Amino acid sequence: MRILLATDGISPFVMGGMQRHSFFVCKWLVKNGINVTLYHCVHEGDELIENKDLIELFSFNNEESTLLSSKCFHFPSAVKLPGHYLRRSRSYSQMLYEHWETENQPVDFIFCKGFTALAFIKAKKKGRKIPFIGSKLHGLNMYQKSANYKTYFQSKMLQLLSNEVIAQSDMSFSYGGKITTKLLDLGVDKRKIIEIPSGIERSWLIEHIPKEKNSVKVFSFVGRYDRVKGLPELYLAIKEVEKDFLGKIIFRFAGPIPEAEQLKSDVVEYVGQISDSNEMKSFLDKTDVLLSPSWSEGMPNVIIEAMSRSCAIIATDTGAVSELVSSKNGILLASPEPKGIQEAIVHLANLDWQELETLQKESLQKIRNDFLWEDIAKQLTEKIKTWITSNP
Repeated sequence: MRILLATDGISPFVMGGMQRHSFFVCKWLVKNGINVTLYHCVHEGDELIENKDLIELFSFNNEESTLLSSKCFHFPSAVKLPGHYLRRSRSYSQMLYEHWETENQPVDFIFCKGFTALAFIKAKKKGRKIPFIGSKLHGLNMYQKSANYKTYFQSKMLQLLSNEVIAQSDMSFSYGGKITTKLLDLGVDKRKIIEIPSGIERSWLIEHIPKEKNSVKVFSFVGRYDRVKGLPELYLAIKEVEKDFLGKIIFRFAGPIPEAEQLKSDVVEYVGQISDSNEMKSFLDKTDVLLSPSWSEGMPNVIIEAMSRSCAIIATDTGAVSELVSSKNGILLASPEPKGIQEAIVHLANLDWQELETLQKESLQKIRNDFLWEDIAKQLTEKIKTWITSNP
């Protein structure tokens, strides 16, 4: 089977949750014997990535190396006026389509991430012979609850392209949970939805829980300062508990959070951005509970990573988070309201270590059972093959 994987970049060349997902999809499709043509991009001015660099990055053996071909593009630049990202996305999709048409490279399936499907869809409507197009808009964040009016209007603009992609793709990929529900609400036929979770590599799993059972429980947040991540609500919750739990809990923040946006408190620490995976593992190994009080998410990598390092979780029930978090391994919040976050923190802070460890063990076991890329890639491959054979 030959797959064209059209992405909006892959990590580490472009940073972001979608780009990390694209990295793993490409890597593990190839490792499952799929012939992959990867289209990806870097920012304007960055050096274009050669295929040999990707083969080294993925650590492919000689046989696997023959299964990957790639083309790197510069993501189009534009004057930052309202709607600039939408215009750039259309231009980028057109670049990918024109290159594919010129190369005349035969594929059985086109796996489009983000808005990369737009030009392929347009060409198909005009009668061009295009293989099946499967689109993945990740967490469908533009359809989820907004934190304020600014993010609300940003989401409304993104829906303009999202509606087009969802309605006209041959099928849609979903992480499951509320993402599948939203696709159904948008009129997508259930038969045209393929549920595939995100995941993590086996090397992230720990064999035991290395948490230190001391008098202080560590609650951690990992991420950038972005309004949708719920930091203002989390800060309000911390202010409500800091006096009663001084010396009993500590809050640690990892990520590029500007000093002006940092909370001054005796129970709060900031460690800055962590880019190295081993450093992140060490950070999470010293974490008892991960905090993810987001307004909108898909299936957050950080939650999967934290669970693989045996952390209990407090997270908002948004996107496909419910596929990861339940009362068995933490607390699933109905919404990122300060009162609910506060109550969740207090509840887990008051658990004895044995009760907390039960939640942590469940996190680890859930990842081991259901969220390893080695297994997910096999599911993805089989579901795409089944789709192709069922829709001649």
